[in-house]
Amino acid sequence: GLKQNSYCIFNKQYSKEEYLELREKIIEHMKNEKEWGEFFPITIAPFAYNETVAQEYFPLSEDFAISQNWRWQPKDKKEYKPSDFIIPDTIDNVDESICKEILACQETGKNYKINPQEFVFYKKMGIPIPVLCPDMRYDRRAKAQKVPMFEE
Repeated sequence: GLKQNSYCIFNKQYSKEEYLELREKIIEHMKNEKEWGEFFPITIAPFAYNETVAQEYFPLSEDFAISQNWRWQPKDKKEYKPSDFIIPDTIDNVDESICKEILACQETGKNYKINPQEFVFYKKMGIPIPVLCPDMRYDRRAKAQKVPMFEE
């Protein structure tokens, strides 16, 4: 927010002498707290642990994350409404009206939709409508492509 300014801390401009003095105090404090040179602490992260890619590579339980005072995003009940729509085994008898349906993942129950571009692709390629939500499809692909450094 401060354009063409120098010697600023938290959007406040200081004289060169004040800035250098305050800067040294901040650095000293951060070194005493063992924060200097470290990433921001996870406790002030803008996203919950299970919303980040860290959960994919280093999966943790909700209980453990909370015991560490880390944020955890609970499942949104609005995303898990039952669906009475039965997904056909083949795409042959499916029309674009499926794009208006809210589908439920057969594994997790999470809701998802098929967008018109996806439908056109599935129809053109003769691929059946997926019965798993995008998150589950991603998880299965990731597990099939085991990353060597994270193998057990």
